[in-house]
Amino acid sequence: MGKVEVSQDTLYQYMLTHGIILSRLAELIGKSPEMVMSCFKHHKDGRGKSRYFSHANIVAINKALPVIADKLRARLLTFGSDQTYTNQRGATYDPALIGPIKEIGKYLNITALVGRLFGWSKGKKSAVLVQTSGKAYGCVSEADVVAINYELLAVAGVLSSYEVVADGDVLPALHDAIEQPAVEESVPTGTPMPTAPQADNGTPVEETEYTLDDLYHAFGEEKKSCAARLRNTLERQGVSTLKEFLLLTPGELLDMEGMGSGTLGLIHKALKKMGVRW
Repeated sequence: MGKVEVSQDTLYQYMLTHGIILSRLAELIGKSPEMVMSCFKHHKDGRGKSRYFSHANIVAINKALPVIADKLRARLLTFGSDQTYTNQRGATYDPALIGPIKEIGKYLNITALVGRLFGWSKGKKSAVLVQTSGKAYGCVSEADVVAINYELLAVAGVLSSYEVVADGDVLPALHDAIEQPAVEESVPTGTPMPTAPQADNGTPVEETEYTLDDLYHAFGEEKKSCAARLRNTLERQGVSTLKEFLLLTPGELLDMEGMGSGTLGLIHKALKKMGVRW
């Protein structure tokens, strides 16, 4: 696991770049947003001394970041609800995703997210996700969903793969790794998803006796048809063991015929249910 300083130049900068809601972190570590901000930016206290995170604060942050990462992974979007429609120009949208996207907003700044991924202005974001009377309301495409899921997985991977340490306890070369944007531009459908560092949660597949059949079963009765499609896809690709499957990146899976971002979400939930690391 890599290490990253808690300072304003490293962890805070990453949170700022990716619009991670500071109040969520503050809530999880039991501090006010104002106090957390002042420690990140080393504001001076009433005695003129710069504020820093205590050792206990840093321990709490290390516990909180994987929680935020899991919340982001749990909010992966699935395109194709019964509200999906195709307009006269042949574009297909799913307005049912507005609610789930707003849920993401509890952890990531949605205005910053869609601005960074799609170049949307505040007005465009409002027209698509807020203004119910506008023509653009609900125009969330599958390409949008792929890009948002891409970002969620990438940010979650970074948050859960670095140990936060006190300032000065990490080599400068590691600063660049944490500051890199997860997604710098719009990601069209079919673009490989990031091979972001994954959470250090669950048991490595090598230490289990699980098979692909166990993965399909973990989809549940309601998603049996999705599991069957995944089985057919993997059989066509010659993937016969769970270990082989877990060597594939999300991007490689999305490039396979019949795979979509919704299936990635189901796979993640199934593996989490099994307690297997991905």
